Amino acid sequence: PTYTALQEQFLTSYEKFTDVELESAAELLNEETDVVENETKTQFKEDEYDLATAEAFLHTHNDLVFLRSDNKWISSARATKAQKTASLTHHFDVLHEAMKKQSQQAAKIEKKLSLIHGGYVNRHNTLMAQISEKYENVVQLKTELASFEALRAKEVEGVARRKQKIEREVGELVQKENRLQLRYANLLNEKEIAKA
Repeated sequence: PTYTALQEQFLTSYEKFTDVELESAAELLNEETDVVENETKTQFKEDEYDLATAEAFLHTHNDLVFLRSDNKWISSARATKAQKTASLTHHFDVLHEAMKKQSQQAAKIEKKLSLIHGGYVNRHNTLMAQISEKYENVVQLKTELASFEALRAKEVEGVARRKQKIEREVGELVQKENRLQLRYANLLNEKEIAKA
């Protein structure tokens, strides 16, 4: 028998099992899965193992079709076009509903985050505006300081020149004063001599 024929045989003939038998089978399957996973992981690298697992899942999933009306899985080879279409429609509807729920949850989370982080965002914007304003003030004050320091340097240099000029002028005035005082004294002597 082919693989598909075996699948069809198992899919069409179900046996009823008790909960205890199902739990025991689940434990055995879990143990076997762990053994197979460990052996497979030693044979393949982690990425190769994940790829092989995904390929096996897709192969199995693509081989089966879920009939919603009968609430069972059947082989894709046995399903009619209508059953395949109904299965894909059901799968699409399930994914669409899940997407809607996730979208609503995301919207709720975004709303909560905007409430929670809204204060932080406002505070951030306020602080950034203050920092920008302070920075501009610092730049302006640095420019003004540089200008005033340049003016001070020019003034210091100018003061030294003016001081030298004034000292020269004072020296000349003192010499002129001394000459004039000397001449005045001479003129007074001549006046006294002329009166005598």
